[in-house]
Amino acid sequence: SKTELASLITLCHGTILNTFPITTSNNTSILTIVLCDKILPFNSINQQQLYETSRSNGVNYISPEWVLESIVQFSLQSFDTYEEKF
Repeated sequence: SKTELASLITLCHGTILNTFPITTSNNTSILTIVLCDKILPFNSINQQQLYETSRSNGVNYISPEWVLESIVQFSLQSFDTYEEKF
């Protein structure tokens, strides 16, 4: 569940953001990731622009399996396999 996944992220020293990230941190040790089962068609042009802006600013959209696999492997996995694209 979403709550269980959030708890797992927190236990592994991750941070849960309550707002949608537009940009990523300048600190290269910080990754900004949006977890999603799949990206659905946008309801408005504003949603699509927000998505495109955040992607161009380094925000990654990946499936929840990335978190689980990274924990199991004890290292961050490549985004390529788990990246969600619209």
